[in-house]
Amino acid sequence: MADEPTKSPFDQLWELCVYAPIGLVFSLHELAPELVNKGRQQVNMARFVGTVASRKINKLVSSANPLQRSAEPSGSTTHDIAPDMATVQSAPLAGRSAAHLALADYDSLAASQIVARLDSLTPGDLLAVHEYESTGRSRRTILAKIHQLNPDL
Repeated sequence: MADEPTKSPFDQLWELCVYAPIGLVFSLHELAPELVNKGRQQVNMARFVGTVASRKINKLVSSANPLQRSAEPSGSTTHDIAPDMATVQSAPLAGRSAAHLALADYDSLAASQIVARLDSLTPGDLLAVHEYESTGRSRRTILAKIHQLNPDL
C-alpha cells in the first residue's frame, strides 16, 4: 500500500460517491444486523437517559413547591413533562398509597386483574400506576403492559 500513488481529491471524491455506495449495496446483508443492533443500543441508551432525567426532574419539581401543586385544579391543562403530570404530581412519590390510583382497591387486585383494566386508563393514570408499581412490588406483567400501551414510560 505504501507503493500506491496519492490520489487526487477528484479521484477520492469519485470513489466516495460511486464505489462506496456500490460496495455498501453488496455488503449490506452482512452489515445490517450489526447496524440494527448499534441503533437499538443507542435508542435504549437515549431512552434510559431520558427516563432518569425525567424522574430526577419530577423529583425536583415535587419537592420544590408542594403548596403550589396542591393549589392546582385536578383538571389543569398545563403541559408538563409527561401527559397529565399535574394530576400525578399532586402527591410526592415517597409514601404514596394506592388510594390515588384510578383503579379501586389496587393493592388487593391480582396482576391479571390490573392488566385487564389498564386499557381504560388515561396516560396520566398509566403513569401513576407505573410509578406506584415500579416503586412497590414491580410486577413485570403490569409494567410490561403499561409499556406496551405507552412506550414512553
